[in-house]
Amino acid sequence: GLADVRGLSPRERARKIIAKCSHPDYKPILQDYFDRAEFECLKKGMGHEPHLLFQAFKMHQNLQEKGTMKITTWE
Repeated sequence: GLADVRGLSPRERARKIIAKCSHPDYKPILQDYFDRAEFECLKKGMGHEPHLLFQAFKMHQNLQEKGTMKITTWE
């Protein structure tokens, strides 16, 4: 996919890239991560570039351990 993200904030860019560029199998996983990160970061007053660093590499860890980046939960 293609996403024109010029002039968008980091949060707006993330939403657009997930919507336009991510594979349909990963779209709900990525959207769930972003929603959780945005909620937690905004709650702490740090919402410019939301991340959950303790969960950010879970998909990569799952790839190494199970051969797929598809995860069922972020817990």
